[in-house]
Amino acid sequence: MAAHESRLTCDVTATDVEHWIRSLDIGLVSRESYRRNLSTFLEFGRRHGYSRVNPAADIKIKRRPEGEVTILTPEEVRALLSNCAPELMAYVAICAFAGLRPSETAALDWADIHVDTMQIEVRARHSKTRRYRLVPIQLNLAAWLTKSEVRTGTVYHSRRKFREAYKAAEMPEWRMDVLRHFYGTYRLPILKSADALALEMGNSPDVIFRHYRRPVTEASALAYFAITPDSLETELRTQPESDAANQPLPEELVQCSGRNPPAALQPNCAQAA
Repeated sequence: MAAHESRLTCDVTATDVEHWIRSLDIGLVSRESYRRNLSTFLEFGRRHGYSRVNPAADIKIKRRPEGEVTILTPEEVRALLSNCAPELMAYVAICAFAGLRPSETAALDWADIHVDTMQIEVRARHSKTRRYRLVPIQLNLAAWLTKSEVRTGTVYHSRRKFREAYKAAEMPEWRMDVLRHFYGTYRLPILKSADALALEMGNSPDVIFRHYRRPVTEASALAYFAITPDSLETELRTQPESDAANQPLPEELVQCSGRNPPAALQPNCAQAA
């Protein structure tokens, strides 16, 4: 609140706080985090007699309607992975195919990733709910993890490189937790159990019911969890051929099209061999 840095806390009003929060170019979740942190600071001042009220306590941040979460399409996930720097792929793959929160993945140590037992340990100190949990490693995620050249220390994460990746994938605005939401939406048709998915994602069956029940078929879900490095490389190898097939014919061939023989055999279109 740079505009109010010279004012006393007792002079700050709820209107001042609300105007400042609304001026921030951030999402709803981040706005609520800013309000909560500021409220903690102002509450400290109230308790110690620096002000009579906490002006941030009663401010309500407009939340997204229940059940509305944003997810990507499988094509967007492929595009994102295709444009990732090699060192960033493990981070993105864990978010997309294990459903960890971004903060949990950024704090994850490779020592807690057990490809041999196909499990990821999420430590209580890294979890939003402060509860330890085990998350299964899907077969395609194992392929992404074993592709990583560095498997020691914390999982590599760079906000700058991540931003470059999603912009290169033509995603102008990144949506918080979108890969986690995608995982939950596509994992539920396979597990067919809100309780089981809640254990994997570290939330409650009520959250699963509210956010992740969507008309996704099991076949589509299985196809999503079949996205591997090899499948992406195959798509990239075949892409130029597909693009070439869709290009218009050269003008000289168009002029010699129809019932006429190929240009190489037409004296009027090209010199005979």
